[in-house]
Amino acid sequence: FFRLGGEEFLLLMPHTNIKEGIALGERIRREIEKYEDPIVGKFTASVGVAQSYGNESFDDLYKRVDSALYRAKNEGRNRVVGVGDIEEDKGILFEWKKEWNSGDEENDKQHQKILTIANEIVTIMTLKKDMKIEVEEIDQLFKHIQHHFEYEEELLKKVGYPDYIAHIGYHEELATKLAELKLKYEEGELKFSAFFAFIVEEIILGHLLEKDTLFFPYTKEKE
Repeated sequence: FFRLGGEEFLLLMPHTNIKEGIALGERIRREIEKYEDPIVGKFTASVGVAQSYGNESFDDLYKRVDSALYRAKNEGRNRVVGVGDIEEDKGILFEWKKEWNSGDEENDKQHQKILTIANEIVTIMTLKKDMKIEVEEIDQLFKHIQHHFEYEEELLKKVGYPDYIAHIGYHEELATKLAELKLKYEEGELKFSAFFAFIVEEIILGHLLEKDTLFFPYTKEKE
């Protein structure tokens, strides 16, 4: 439990999912609401809750929980707003950062398109459009990821990346899992949150921001 300055506090909760975090936030909010200070009288608390993704930096997590806190304030105060469960999180929007540039313009464009389509899917879920549009967007993302893997493999072969074979195997594992989850979702056997969590954690954070950065020294050499 930390004081961040002023009237803001941060509570870190290991081994706690978003629903448990929101429930605890609500308990804290209610207790504060019931308490009456002998000097200042009654006061309330606004609470923002976020669940961390596996490869997410603390700065990115902090930005999301801070956004949730200000939403709680802007929506009337004395309430809990949670982000982290993909279906709940209306504020997850991915912005491209210059340090993600690989040195290959086309590869970077394809990475950026993955983020753009993911953002569009979040927007659709926020606006609660019909399932047909949602499935079309998911199909578009699926096809683009397949196309991107093919391009990236040719690029790594061209620049002589020493872990080229291992990277192809990594792509194949991701593509197989993605196809399985997509089918289960379309058949109603999987929640959207589980499918999209895989996109965030494995395709965007794991693939784009972790595995791919390993070959950047090779692709940047040709700049």
